[in-house]
Amino acid sequence: MKHWIGIDVSSKTLDFALLDELGTHLESAQVGNDRKAVMKLMAAWRKRHAVEIEQSLIALEPTGHYTLMMLNLVVEQQWPTWLAHPRDIQQSMGIKRVKNDKVDALRIAQYARTFRERARMFTAQNLKLDKLKHLLTRRQHLVRVRAMYKSTSVI
Repeated sequence: MKHWIGIDVSSKTLDFALLDELGTHLESAQVGNDRKAVMKLMAAWRKRHAVEIEQSLIALEPTGHYTLMMLNLVVEQQWPTWLAHPRDIQQSMGIKRVKNDKVDALRIAQYARTFRERARMFTAQNLKLDKLKHLLTRRQHLVRVRAMYKSTSVI
């Protein structure tokens, strides 16, 4: 790997941090949590820092549906992606004194670089399974609501 990209996901914004193969922090950026903004940033980094899809690793924490757009995008573009567990990242950092999205993105990138041999890549198959899990959970909820409705409207 030549580049590590850490992403801190929130509802409205994505904070990115880029490290090179020596662990040098090359750049940080914040973009809106939308496809067009991410594509523009990645294109800029490809030009400015020679970031190549095959020679990079994107790492981010699973934050529910806020992460979904980013996961769809990276799977579509075939970026090697690691959906790292937040607890593992936090434990690797020890005591942290500063908490903000920019610093979190940098810590995620550093975690990915340090523990790259542990990386389990996120694939299109994972995305399909996540979608299926979501649909099953939604179905279970609807079945419960229907049963409650039937039991209260019996005369």
